[in-house]
Amino acid sequence: GEEFELQLGVDDRVKVDRRLISRRTSKAMIGSTKRVEFAYAISVANLLPRNAVVTLEDQLPVSRHESIKVKTGEMSPPPDDVDDMGIVTWTLELEPGREATITFSFAIEHPRDLEVDINR
Repeated sequence: GEEFELQLGVDDRVKVDRRLISRRTSKAMIGSTKRVEFAYAISVANLLPRNAVVTLEDQLPVSRHESIKVKTGEMSPPPDDVDDMGIVTWTLELEPGREATITFSFAIEHPRDLEVDINR
């Protein structure tokens, strides 16, 4: 009667596509601060002949430097959880043949004279 989670590998009948939909560097500088905004869309499609419950996780950047700030933007639908390490979790129940799209955004603000690798 116990419940447990079992991972059986990848099922190619559940399709996931993650796309960068916007990357914008703010032209208006507040003092000596640079702001880079990102927006992503994640589409999940259920090609199974039955309902699928999909737990989707992504990660927001987490700053380890006091002068680098990460600001979370809109998340649609709202996530089920966001932890201290920036892991964002959504749980979706998709009927057969249905697709859902999750969108989220965030901004990174840092001093103009500080070099930040935002491509990792």
